[in-house]
Amino acid sequence: MAEKNENIAKQFGANLRKIRKGQNLTQVDVAFDAELEPSYMTRLENGRSEPSLSTILVLAKALKVKVTELLEGIEI
Repeated sequence: MAEKNENIAKQFGANLRKIRKGQNLTQVDVAFDAELEPSYMTRLENGRSEPSLSTILVLAKALKVKVTELLEGIEI
């Protein structure tokens, strides 16, 4: 992963973790609702995986937030 993309992935992961914890949900809770593997949730939150657009959409739906909340503050 290029350095720029790595920073984006880390920023996305930080947003994802903040929203999830703010709702008192576990990674397993969100993974189940989004039909994702819990290990993938861990990689996303740690910035080690870049989500596809469809993954961002299912995460927003599972967390009951707008996509913009997951992308808030991400600089490219």
